[in-house]
Amino acid sequence: MKYKTADIKLGYGCNDKCIHCVVAKLRDIAIKNKHLNLKTKEYITEINKVIQNGITQIVLTGGEPTIRKDFTYLVDYIHKTGTKIILQTNGRLLSNIKLSKSIQGKIDNYIIALHGSNKLIHENITQTPNSYNQTIQGIKNISKLGGNICGKTIISKLNYNNLLEICKKYDDLGIKEIFIAYPHSSGETNYLKNIAPTYTQIKQEIQNCIDWAEKNKINLKLESILPCNLSKENSIKYFYDFTEILSQKKIKMLDSNYKSWDKYTKISKKKDFSKCQKCIFNMFCNGFWSEYIELYGFNEMAPITKIKNKNNLKY
Repeated sequence: MKYKTADIKLGYGCNDKCIHCVVAKLRDIAIKNKHLNLKTKEYITEINKVIQNGITQIVLTGGEPTIRKDFTYLVDYIHKTGTKIILQTNGRLLSNIKLSKSIQGKIDNYIIALHGSNKLIHENITQTPNSYNQTIQGIKNISKLGGNICGKTIISKLNYNNLLEICKKYDDLGIKEIFIAYPHSSGETNYLKNIAPTYTQIKQEIQNCIDWAEKNKINLKLESILPCNLSKENSIKYFYDFTEILSQKKIKMLDSNYKSWDKYTKISKKKDFSKCQKCIFNMFCNGFWSEYIELYGFNEMAPITKIKNKNNLKY
């Protein structure tokens, strides 16, 4: 497969303390190894390397990339190469109109995280005062400057019954593309047990978001939410869209070599082969996070063996 996107973490530092953050554990390791952030020259080396290997877009991510002193310099450098830039951010520092203007026209896509439809829920998750107002202002600034924004929300026990209202908040802010993601693997069962609701708990909430998105012409994408956990057959296409995009991505942590998202998830996830092999999505679905299975088993999984409307099948 020819990879299109390189996801390279600039560092693990962040101005939020989100309860669902899996980077926090890596940050502790990085601090211990005295390698919290890539130096400017190191990152320039990585930029040049991936471009030479045919990568057409680079994700600036972290931690929080905008807190770096060399942030605008790196944006300028990548932009001058003609490579597309995706900025994954909490959007807080973009509330500074001067910073937003300094990168205007250079970022092809902003992925800005909002985890609650109101200040109380969002800041209970970010554990940072005034983060809600700053993120909202950041979104408004980028929107006013003509930036293309995708909203991204991580599901947790604190917001899963607020997902539809979060989607509506994005819409109010003019955002027509929304990512909803189940929390990533951290390698520890206690993480999912403490942070994440079960797939059964979120099933109707996700369906409500899908129904609303279809009615309001919103481009909704689901991450780590499986076909067998979607209520209606026409909702299956939302599983496909994001999986296809992610399979074209290579990711790099600070102290490791590049690896593909597809291989990463296959290692970190599990299936019940007695059920999954009967499912028509077996080839495209990586399964549940392994920690989730350790906690709850495969009881929620039901193979999909028939599709009434073939138009809902992408492959």
